[in-house]
Amino acid sequence: MSSFNPNHFRVSAQRAFFWLLVFLIFPTLIFSQTTNTSAIKFSQFDWRSADDVQAYLDLFARELQKDSKVKGLVVGYRSDSDLPGSHLRTLSGYFDYLVDKRGISAQQLRIVDRGVRLKPLFELWIVPPGENIPPPTKVEVLKSTPFDLVYTGSGCLPEFTLDRYEVTDAVSFYSDALKQHPEAKGLVFIPPSTTKPLSQARDLISVAKSELEKAGLPPNLIVATPEPRGCHEVAFWLLPSTLTFPSVSNYEQYLFAQLMVEAEENQFTVCRVEFQGNTWISDQVLRRKIPGLNEGEVFRRDVLNKSLASLSQVPSINKVRLQDVTDVRLDHLDRSIDLTILVRPRSRERR
Repeated sequence: MSSFNPNHFRVSAQRAFFWLLVFLIFPTLIFSQTTNTSAIKFSQFDWRSADDVQAYLDLFARELQKDSKVKGLVVGYRSDSDLPGSHLRTLSGYFDYLVDKRGISAQQLRIVDRGVRLKPLFELWIVPPGENIPPPTKVEVLKSTPFDLVYTGSGCLPEFTLDRYEVTDAVSFYSDALKQHPEAKGLVFIPPSTTKPLSQARDLISVAKSELEKAGLPPNLIVATPEPRGCHEVAFWLLPSTLTFPSVSNYEQYLFAQLMVEAEENQFTVCRVEFQGNTWISDQVLRRKIPGLNEGEVFRRDVLNKSLASLSQVPSINKVRLQDVTDVRLDHLDRSIDLTILVRPRSRERR
């Protein structure tokens, strides 16, 4: 019977650990040496900062550069509360980074939107020659669907992003969606800003109309909403062809109201409440005024109205009204609702 050699055991353990890393973290190290013809998932990640995503894409680019015959596939799944257009702009931003910053040929890359799942996920795949690439998933237009929301202007965008964020990018994806659904209606809302000149909103309206005309779509889809926002926004909606608006002054608020009715009737829970326009008031000061809108609470419109009235009691902000709910998102899989509330700080002499 041979004696136990601890050095031999240590070396064996080190080798086992090395190969475990190879198979778990760097699966593509062995891809170029195998004859397997099926696609291989290189890596995956959920929502990350732009810096983190950049690291994933850098490793993916290195692998693609080893063999120009393989295809790189960037696959994206979004949660139901993520806007389809915003999701497509994110995927396209990853495509642009790989092409413009890492020198990957555009012909070697494909992006595929795979629709909705419970949590967002992005996958990077290596596809050998001859393999079929799955088609993208079409956006369904069963009810009023907020499609995209673009912020413009200094201070309204993150300092570093990989996403496409220009209005022209958003209009491009929006136009494609309308062409896929010729039976759907479209509406684009451009509210004025509380801090930016009105002329900038007019410029955005001109840009949006021009881009829609280039895509062969009627420019009369543009509606300038009366309620100002903290930043210039362009909001894109897909609507069922059967939808008719009552005599209201603010179509966007009417659509938000319909989403809130749906959330209340189906007992959706509050997932996230964000405050827009707040630059210096403690977030906790505001949240203490909306105890009925905590995460996990069943959403009720009367509780929302009471919360807005309670927020209005903060001396350093202007009255908060229902019109100041500037974004409503439903997640049908998670049965939850997200809200964005605009708060406008008072000038110092009025406090």
